[in-house]
Amino acid sequence: MSLFTSRIQNTALAVFLALGLGATTASAGLIDPGLEIDWWVDGVYAGKLTPDGIYNDAQGWWNYGGATTHAPSGVNLTFNLNGDPDPLITGNLTIENLFLPSVDITLVIMLPIAPTLPGGTLMTGSAALTLTSDSGGGSFSTLAGKPLWQGLIDGVSAGGASLFSDPFSMVNPGFGSLGDNANFGPVAGPAALNSIGIEINFSLSQLDQASITSVFHVIPAPGVIGLLAVGAVGLRRRRRR
Repeated sequence: MSLFTSRIQNTALAVFLALGLGATTASAGLIDPGLEIDWWVDGVYAGKLTPDGIYNDAQGWWNYGGATTHAPSGVNLTFNLNGDPDPLITGNLTIENLFLPSVDITLVIMLPIAPTLPGGTLMTGSAALTLTSDSGGGSFSTLAGKPLWQGLIDGVSAGGASLFSDPFSMVNPGFGSLGDNANFGPVAGPAALNSIGIEINFSLSQLDQASITSVFHVIPAPGVIGLLAVGAVGLRRRRRR
């Protein structure tokens, strides 16, 4: 996408919000949209996390932080995520495998959206991975047949919104950290009626830590943004009369 086209979309979206059609989202910002995290350890459901959000007025999003341990395996999960129902998910998740020879992890983050985007979407995303290992080294890799990072819309994998396709692995030969990163978009996506989300699947070696920092951002498709901007201008003119 050209810089010129991107500027048109950003301008149209700004007009849409400034003229009051985004008021539903702004007022909804006072109500925690209810981000949820489901996770699995070695294919066994480990539970649902429903952290309380703290509204960040400067950024216009909700912050969700916390930590938990899967008692049977001793695997630790720490998270610091931001969610905006407009919609956007960004932030960091960290997994520590302290006991098992290796562990398979699945994480699914879901965030309700408002307003809905029935006319199609544009999706952008990025993910930065960090593997921190002990003196024996370690590995951080995809699960068979699944990308490490996948964007979701209405609970379903969104085509084109995936990063680190299988097979992918990072191998650290000794003590310390190493990382990798990738991004996509903007790419066309489906209508978004209920939620956006991120699904993360990976395997992690013993006594090691994996950290994933990512962003998933969804906006109305270009034609929809243009129609909203034109409609907003017309509505504003009628009000002035």
